[in-house]
Amino acid sequence: MEWILLIGFTAIFSFIILKWKWFGDTLVNRYIFVLLFCLKIGAGIFAGQLYQSRYGGGDSWTLFNNSKILTNSVRESPADFVTMIIGVHDDEEFMEKYGRIRGWNNLDVVYNDNRTVIRLNAIIGLFSQGFYNVHVVFFAFLSFMGLMGLFKAMRLLTNIAPLMLILVIFLIPGVMFWLSMASKESILIFAMGMLIYHCIRLLTVSNSFGNMAGMFFAGFLFIHIKAYLLVFITPCLLAFTWVKMTNDRYAPLKYLLIYGMGILLVFNIDLILPEFNPANILAMKRQNFEAFADAFPKDMGSYIRLPEFSPEWSSIFTTIPAAFYAVLARPYLWEANSFLIAVAGIENAILMLFLLYGIITIKWEAVVKNQNLLMFCMFFTFSVFVLIGLTTPSMGAIVRYKVPVLPFLCMIPLLLTTKPNK
Repeated sequence: MEWILLIGFTAIFSFIILKWKWFGDTLVNRYIFVLLFCLKIGAGIFAGQLYQSRYGGGDSWTLFNNSKILTNSVRESPADFVTMIIGVHDDEEFMEKYGRIRGWNNLDVVYNDNRTVIRLNAIIGLFSQGFYNVHVVFFAFLSFMGLMGLFKAMRLLTNIAPLMLILVIFLIPGVMFWLSMASKESILIFAMGMLIYHCIRLLTVSNSFGNMAGMFFAGFLFIHIKAYLLVFITPCLLAFTWVKMTNDRYAPLKYLLIYGMGILLVFNIDLILPEFNPANILAMKRQNFEAFADAFPKDMGSYIRLPEFSPEWSSIFTTIPAAFYAVLARPYLWEANSFLIAVAGIENAILMLFLLYGIITIKWEAVVKNQNLLMFCMFFTFSVFVLIGLTTPSMGAIVRYKVPVLPFLCMIPLLLTTKPNK
């Protein structure tokens, strides 16, 4: 039965890709997109089974298994199921009746919601008959839509060859592996791709209600997956909009001004919200990782020692260069202690060579013409990499957390060397 459902839903989503106009591109055969989608399904199944056999499943399997409590509740009371899905049911009352949902209450110091993933798994569970690989098909399709949104946005903004865009957006090994699982990251890239796509459409094609609604829906979903990434992408979108509406003039200055105001706000936000101190949150997040490494050394085999910092802005700023470099360059090839780290090391080496190629073959006319999108990719990549490097002293976690930003990193060499004709 699993194979029937797996093939059936793959065929349905493939048919949607072939027939829905949104997936069309004048220079790319639609069967290429179907092939990419099928590759994502294969990668997601492989990743899920690898995690199940070597790492006990991880959060992907944990959230999937616990979503069954929600799904099974529909048999006894459809009303209970619906009200839990939409978030109006008393959580404790529901769990006392049906069983505890592990991961429902996330106690991390940074808001990072598991409930959206559990709810989505519970809805898919109505059709999957409890087979994990069937869930992968749905998550892979959401991820594919998000990456497609990025692809379509880049097609609107650049004349980079479509097949090159496909290579740097869809076919990065980490993207193919991590953003195909039944996991939070697959929903994250869907939200990110849709947010950027609709924002670019608003600026370049049409300020229609559909584009505005799509942008706000994606932002709302973003908040319920990893809100801190929305905090980092928002100033980039604001700066991009400002530059775009002023004929692409002085992009670096405008990005610096937006980020400067953002930093001032962060520095002084405790004057507005006394209970909220970003410096303390960064330090606590780092301490959580350190404590986990001490308590479960086997689970943190890829632990790395990064420069320490105190919850003071002067200390944090001195650590930023090392934090950024650690996320950009590590793991090194010789640090591989597992299959996943080895693949990530090879990927890092290729990405570093690609960046070096962009710097060596830079075309200043391309830099001037592409400066807005170039600044967007550089500022977003840098800020997210710094955050990961400050809080995450684990190569395994670094590899996973930075994956949604890799397409933006890979766009930088292309924007340095490709002269636009638009």
